[in-house]
Amino acid sequence: MPSNIQIAIIGAGPSGLFTAQEIIKTIPNAHVHLLEKLPIPYGLLRYGVAPDHQKLKETYRFFQTFLNSSKRIHMYCNIHVGTDVSIKELEHYFDSLVFCYGAEKGRTLTIPGHELNRIYSSETVVGWYNSHPDYQTHHPFNESKNIGIIGLGNVALDIARLLNRSYSDLAKTDISINALKNIQELAIQNVYIIGRKGPCHTSFTFSMVKELLDMDTVNHVIDPNDLKISTTELTLLSTNQKRILDLFKSVSQKKNDPNKPNIIFKFFHLPERFIGTSSLEAIECTVMENKVKDQEWIWRKTSTKQTLSIDTIITCIGYKGQAMENLPFDKDLGTIPNKEGRIIQKNKSQTAYYASGWIKRGANGVIGTNKQCAKQTVKHIRKDMESTTKFKNYSNKHIRDFLCDKQKDIFSMKELMKIDEMELKKGKSNDKIRLNILSLKQAKEWLNF
Repeated sequence: MPSNIQIAIIGAGPSGLFTAQEIIKTIPNAHVHLLEKLPIPYGLLRYGVAPDHQKLKETYRFFQTFLNSSKRIHMYCNIHVGTDVSIKELEHYFDSLVFCYGAEKGRTLTIPGHELNRIYSSETVVGWYNSHPDYQTHHPFNESKNIGIIGLGNVALDIARLLNRSYSDLAKTDISINALKNIQELAIQNVYIIGRKGPCHTSFTFSMVKELLDMDTVNHVIDPNDLKISTTELTLLSTNQKRILDLFKSVSQKKNDPNKPNIIFKFFHLPERFIGTSSLEAIECTVMENKVKDQEWIWRKTSTKQTLSIDTIITCIGYKGQAMENLPFDKDLGTIPNKEGRIIQKNKSQTAYYASGWIKRGANGVIGTNKQCAKQTVKHIRKDMESTTKFKNYSNKHIRDFLCDKQKDIFSMKELMKIDEMELKKGKSNDKIRLNILSLKQAKEWLNF
């Protein structure tokens, strides 16, 4: 293989960064060029992990060290593939393109009334409180008092927890200053966590449930009937499901404090209709029941309906990827069709296409799951490289000049390290862990760009 194999990775979140690590480790002659559409990289670590989970967010330093460790790694932030530069243009310069741009769009719940105001997907709310530049003009909770969160996963727990954190707890995190101000002004009465299944069949992790139920600033309201389970049903539960059930049982009998807001778990509730004129006023649910038949759980609707008075809804029902120009795409799965990371191309190209992360396998797993996913993809990249005789042979300077011509305001690691230093410095002076930039304009002002 030649000494200047050029590989572009589209997306510099955990999947793109793990892929870059594996390429540097296993393909000695490869140069990796990371193309990220946002001004700051790190994907879910920066824009997905909740602000009060700083221990996990701080693992970005692991990637930061890697990005500064080799002259074979080249970072280009604030360049949007598909807008600033086309895939066809990238083909001209790179031997391989690896798509790692994730699944950033929240799945929508298209039931009657879904077009009403004050209904948001999780991407909007999570991006808003995590300083994502695309969501800083949103104000999802203005004057909200009764908030519904649809979904039984950890993102739902994150949002419920953050809405009920004390101002002093949130102020010291890296939460967006816009979100901090909004949450401080709220007078929340109820936060409903709504899902069609029961407490034993959520996607919650034990630690996340425990963290929410340990909060003493709220009442935790759970219908004891939702926690009843037969001996037969109990034998079908995993150890983790039993532990989560025990957590819910431990708080279900506690006496509520009328002076505290409520987090109300509405298990066995299937949202059927959003109600309102121009803005949301309520949600109608069908009550569900479950039975065990032949060692299998069966879920079915009952004839019982319940209407909940709710003024704001956040849907937390998963994420899916978006299509990109000239790439095959599975609309139902929200992924790029591939075989172990090799993208299935209809039209042959001298540039090989690959995928890794959520856009490859769907929005599942934890951040660390992307490491094994990347290894599988890079194994095929290396194998294909070893059998290839035609390479583009462009220098790093050629590529840098080309990309900087397509987008004048590209940030390299030099600029990113300056921004990181300034965020930490400004955070310290404001008694925060860091003060995140909220826009490209702000980043350029800080850098005198």
